[in-house]
Amino acid sequence: MNVADPYADRQLVDEATHRSLTLCRAIISNPNTDPNIRIGCLAKCISLLDTLPKVRDFDAQAASEAKHKMRSTNAGSKDPNIWPPQLMQILLDRATILKDLATAYRQNGGAQNAAYNFDRAVTLLESLIQTSHFSSAEANGDTKTVARNTLLQVLGDWADIEQSLGRNSKAAKIRMRADKWRFSQIVTKSV
Repeated sequence: MNVADPYADRQLVDEATHRSLTLCRAIISNPNTDPNIRIGCLAKCISLLDTLPKVRDFDAQAASEAKHKMRSTNAGSKDPNIWPPQLMQILLDRATILKDLATAYRQNGGAQNAAYNFDRAVTLLESLIQTSHFSSAEANGDTKTVARNTLLQVLGDWADIEQSLGRNSKAAKIRMRADKWRFSQIVTKSV
């Protein structure tokens, strides 16, 4: 996706949050970081992103649409640019960080925490795919492709965790959900 650094946009991310995210990412990317500290920094990144006003607006709209069983391309706004590509990139990053947090928990023996974070990542990715609206169709397609690919990976990892916890029925349902997304991707490409 060809989006300028979305974290440099002060309408989306204030300076203090930007500094905190930069520090956390530096700690996360250091190979010598203790696994528990890495988990804490990943969780802090999620917390920081969750509190951004535009992210909260997106979450509220997605929750409202889910409650009313509808999906809109413009989230009920007359402004077609309410979800700019920079915000979509931040939302995709948030889901990816959740996936990384779940993976870190899994590697550190926290299967229950891993399952919870995989579940949340799936919910966010599905919302992103179903409600995204951009000023550019190219950005929309790029983000949806990355989000779908990430979603399929997360669903597979989540199913494996649920199976390792002995929840075979839930794992089977998650795999069926992944098959549904794979099928919808094939249908979309053929149309």
